[in-house]
Amino acid sequence: MSPSPAENQLIQDLRAHVDEPRAREIVTRLSKQGTLSTVVDILAELQDCSGKIARQAVETIPDYVRRCGMATLPAWLDLTVCLAQASGAMALKYLRESPLTLGIMEGDDARQNVLAMILELADGSSESAPNCAFEYFRKTPELLLVLPSADLLKWGELGLELADWDFVLGIEFIKESPKIAEALHVEDVRPWIQFSMKLVTDNSLGKPDYVGTLEFFRSSPSLLLDLPDSALRPQVVSMGSLLADQSPEHGLLFLAEAPQLMQAIAEPAWRTKVLQYGGLVAEKDSGAALAYLRRCPDVLRLGGTT
Repeated sequence: MSPSPAENQLIQDLRAHVDEPRAREIVTRLSKQGTLSTVVDILAELQDCSGKIARQAVETIPDYVRRCGMATLPAWLDLTVCLAQASGAMALKYLRESPLTLGIMEGDDARQNVLAMILELADGSSESAPNCAFEYFRKTPELLLVLPSADLLKWGELGLELADWDFVLGIEFIKESPKIAEALHVEDVRPWIQFSMKLVTDNSLGKPDYVGTLEFFRSSPSLLLDLPDSALRPQVVSMGSLLADQSPEHGLLFLAEAPQLMQAIAEPAWRTKVLQYGGLVAEKDSGAALAYLRRCPDVLRLGGTT
């Protein structure tokens, strides 16, 4: 059977980048799996959006097929269209980066799930959704090393929610999300974000200064990972946030010292008690609470309980 006009056109387009046998092989495989017409239609939609992006997509198809196979090609192109409608530059970056990003994932199911999840995020109602979704896409290989795939969407939604409030903070959260995900379960992230928001100050012009919050995003995961017990991490976040209600400085000082303070208390039950009692003091006076927390390891040692 001779190739259809659509097949011939795609073969011709691909021949600008690979030899004819390779171009025919790609088109034949698409035809056999029943996705050729879908791919052709999506490429036509891309052409309507931007000829440059459509040409880049065709040029990238052979590399994508080599790294990722054929099965997810339509979903990959669908996401290209969504990003192109928001930003041509972003779509071109996606086309250049995505074959390698998706190629290091194991199996078509993993790639398909990631592409569907990123498309859902990019299709969000907020103006920043496509940009945030693309940044999150870049982080998915790292996130899959520390997260079950079922949690990926929840983390992405948190990033978009934060970006709706402040785009810079949302993007920074997404960039640091693999480190944060290593330190905290997704259900513990909102209190951590609330703690970070208490570190926003006003600069000399009376405008919000996010330097403290951005540094918190970058440094707090490693401090939480240094705690002697993972169960302490949400407790330490809660304690630091409570201190920051009165004094952001006290909250940050406690977070920085928490690994050493908790390691100095051998009994897990006493670590929890110290944080509970510290919370009661912090409701009245953050400075007194910080002093109490600093002294507890020595007091417990003198009392023979550590």
